[in-house]
Amino acid sequence: PEARVGIGIQRRFELEARAEIEALQRDKTAIGQAIEADPKSPDPYVVRGQTYLRIATLTHARAGTASDQDGYVDRGLKDFEQALVLDPVNTWALLGRGDAQTWKKRTMDATRDYERILELDPSFEIARERLIALLTAQARQEISGKRWHQALTTLHRVIEEDAPKHWGAQKLEAHLLRSQVYIAMGETHRAIADLSALLQQDPAHREALMRRGILYRKALLGHQAKTDFDAACRLGEEKACGVGQD
Repeated sequence: PEARVGIGIQRRFELEARAEIEALQRDKTAIGQAIEADPKSPDPYVVRGQTYLRIATLTHARAGTASDQDGYVDRGLKDFEQALVLDPVNTWALLGRGDAQTWKKRTMDATRDYERILELDPSFEIARERLIALLTAQARQEISGKRWHQALTTLHRVIEEDAPKHWGAQKLEAHLLRSQVYIAMGETHRAIADLSALLQQDPAHREALMRRGILYRKALLGHQAKTDFDAACRLGEEKACGVGQD
């Protein structure tokens, strides 16, 4: 029965995705007519480019071929490029081009587009979200390859990004990752500082509590270590329970 339910949900999802793609195709036709009516306006190009990216996303969700997805992304990218020819400081066109470059794994090009948006409009939070996500993913790859100094440079950019206070949660992973780099480099005090900054934002972060507790214990700061292990234990981290008694 569970298998039949799963198949039914998947089938419904495919039908909904197909219906949305068909609707987007109709929208795309209407947008093409708007472009013909006013070829010097960047807005229809931006909207059509976004439509292509949405179709690419739905095609990916339906397990479409990579060539189909790339074809839509390429067409979207072309529209964003044309919008920027008409209006080089159009932030929505830059965002779309950055998203298309991200899809095509052109990280440096995407980063430049998101940074350019923030130069033009520091309050454009969608661009900041994209930039932080992109840089964090890049840092993960650098850590995986043990490129510690490169990872530090990337994570500094994320953490020092001048974001509004409510964006603090977006930086939690960056602090956790940077603590991992500092640990690998033997810089315990800096690792503890990053974990403490994370725990100020999220006092119930079990992994950060465990990691800081271990560092405190290695630094022979038994009381602080016990406090962190006890807190992690209360939050359900079983391996922390009783550790502070060692």
